[in-house]
Amino acid sequence: MRITTTWLLAITLLTSPQMLQAADSAATKASTASDATVQLKNVELSPNGHLVGQLVTSAGHAVAGQKLTMTVGKQQQTIETDKAGKFTARVAGSGQCVIAVSDDVYACRVWAHGTAPPRSLQSIAIVQPTNSTVRGQYVFAPLTRLRMLTTTQKVILGLGVGIGAGIAIGAAIDDDDDKKPDAS
Repeated sequence: MRITTTWLLAITLLTSPQMLQAADSAATKASTASDATVQLKNVELSPNGHLVGQLVTSAGHAVAGQKLTMTVGKQQQTIETDKAGKFTARVAGSGQCVIAVSDDVYACRVWAHGTAPPRSLQSIAIVQPTNSTVRGQYVFAPLTRLRMLTTTQKVILGLGVGIGAGIAIGAAIDDDDDKKPDAS
């Protein structure tokens, strides 16, 4: 009886997580497709070697007093936006520029004044998202996860739970140790 119980519990526990997993959503597929087409923009530094930019929200409002960490090559500096959300940072040379704003990271390619390719930007605008997108699929919400299942998956899950409960109850009854004491 214990071997049967062990095998049935093992099969139930091994197959249940696969039945509850969700397929890739359209949003995840779309974000993967758009991530592959991201290109760095060329930005020309000012004549005195400064990168000029502005930090705004998705609604277009300036973000004042926000700290930014900018890295170009091995040079890293922390700058802060003014009341209009504008910032200016001295950059020594050309190269890839990475700007971190709290948990978000942005990148561009900076060029010394007069060396940038045609149609390069003279300044940058960083649009800070107002709300984060959560792409987790394994949030602990059992009822929501059950609603996502198809009818066939619900039937299989119900059968698995029913068989497992029957085996557990049968094992509990079989293990009942109500032996009568010896009358010796």
